[in-house]
Amino acid sequence: MDSVQPHTSGGPTLRARFDGSPGTVGEARRLAAEHLAAAGAGPHDAERVLLVVSELVTNAVRHAPGPCVLTVDAGPGAVRVAVQDTSPVRPDPRPADLSTGTGGFGMHLVAQLSRRLTVEDAAHGTGKSVVAVVDTGPA
Repeated sequence: MDSVQPHTSGGPTLRARFDGSPGTVGEARRLAAEHLAAAGAGPHDAERVLLVVSELVTNAVRHAPGPCVLTVDAGPGAVRVAVQDTSPVRPDPRPADLSTGTGGFGMHLVAQLSRRLTVEDAAHGTGKSVVAVVDTGPA
């Protein structure tokens, strides 16, 4: 895993690289929680952002081979969460399978928790970044 790096503009940023192993999601969530606490996020805002982190990292681990990179930008009024992976395949949100409860919920949950949800081509190499912007502050 890469170390946390300082943000160059607009507020603090967490950037961490993971190998995609089974412990990736828990470690990503732990690092994001520490980062949000240090940035002064309230518990309600932090929990919503951590749900987004969990879902996006889970999708990267499940559907893309290799490493992924989590970036969390905590700014005034919003937190930007991005997860870059090595797969060029874009998420294909599908209706949740209510009969088995085994999938289809993640991207719908992320969309509900986010002001904006986009997929961007990777800046370098192959792959993509799934980016969610979660509003924070007074409800």
